[in-house]
Amino acid sequence: MPWEQIIGAASGTTIGLIVGLWLFKTYIESSLRRSEDTFRQLLEQQASIDTDLREKRLTVYKVLWQKMGMLSKWPKNEELTYGDLQQLCREFRDWYFNEGGIFLSSSARKIYGELQERLVNVFEKNAKDKVEITDYEEIRKQFSNLRSEITTDLLSRKPAASF
Repeated sequence: MPWEQIIGAASGTTIGLIVGLWLFKTYIESSLRRSEDTFRQLLEQQASIDTDLREKRLTVYKVLWQKMGMLSKWPKNEELTYGDLQQLCREFRDWYFNEGGIFLSSSARKIYGELQERLVNVFEKNAKDKVEITDYEEIRKQFSNLRSEITTDLLSRKPAASF
């Protein structure tokens, strides 16, 4: 059938409707492509921020992690004094304000604060006395909680991806 017959057989309204639908389809596809591009760019930007934050956290968290070795579970530090804990509390404060506090997640910040409160509570004891086992265990457990939260921030305890 020649085009003249097809066009002649179709009314102008039908042709207009077909052209309108084709233009609408083209517009929707173009909008979807732009939306996909924008979404991909946002994901890439977020991934870049997450990677950068993780790298910075790793650097500053290592310092805090090492300081917590003072109250190890295996073996217990039999020579630890309350003066050592007071000094550690001050070192934590300096770490918090000079390098690491800004990188703590909200949950890690909460646990850090609870730990510092507990350390401050032992200041009333004689600095030269060795730390009592109950104080040692309570603070050690708070250290463990903070270390666990730090590993969550760093995603370092997640299982390796399997492909």
